Amino acid sequence: MRLGSEVVDQVLHTVSKSNSLEELTLENAGLKSDFPQKMASALSENPASVIHSLNLAHNTLDNQVVALFLPQNPLDPESRFTTRSLLFGALLRGCCADLSYLNLSKNSFSHRKARDSLPTFRQFFSSAFSLTHVSLASVRVPPDSLRALFLGLSNNPHISDLHLDISGCEALQSLSLADSRLRQRGTVLVNALGSNACLRKVDLSGNLLEDSGAKMLSKALQINTTLRWAFKQTRKVLCKQRRLCPC
Repeated sequence: MRLGSEVVDQVLHTVSKSNSLEELTLENAGLKSDFPQKMASALSENPASVIHSLNLAHNTLDNQVVALFLPQNPLDPESRFTTRSLLFGALLRGCCADLSYLNLSKNSFSHRKARDSLPTFRQFFSSAFSLTHVSLASVRVPPDSLRALFLGLSNNPHISDLHLDISGCEALQSLSLADSRLRQRGTVLVNALGSNACLRKVDLSGNLLEDSGAKMLSKALQINTTLRWAFKQTRKVLCKQRRLCPC
């Protein structure tokens, strides 16, 4: 629903006064590029604001303008901020320490801009201490960005239980989680292999999956018809499928 300027002004007025409004969804509302700055002003007028979920998806918002909003007005934990632009620079400067829920699903990544922002992308995931949920579902994340994401997470000592959704990510054909000591948590990944139609190579060695994990992997491969190459400790199970290279 496209909102006129008068309606937007009323929404901003409510934000500036309300001490009970927790969620605000303005998805595909035809917001103009100056909206984030006006939103920042409204929030700065209301120190009692309890907004923790803000969805501005599918609006044409300039990345630099959006950056004005987040650093000045970090959202509370479990906030959600979704736009088409890459916001990791703004997130890093604004609410990096407190952000726990990040939903960027079904957004588009510019490959050229993604290359330019790789250091920031990696730094965000290595510095976001409160993250519990990250969704990049159905986002065509470039391989370099995906690698930066995992490198950032691997260097983040504060994250212990993170839900990462990269389903539908066509950039992803090879995945190595070697020596990650996933143990029983690795069964979640093993189950996902059954329905994954993109992966060609996988390395699950050094995760202590034991016999139960091997059995689950065998069942997953009865469904998966695209995986062709596996590493080290997983190869014995995979070779039983006969279609895989043991390497």
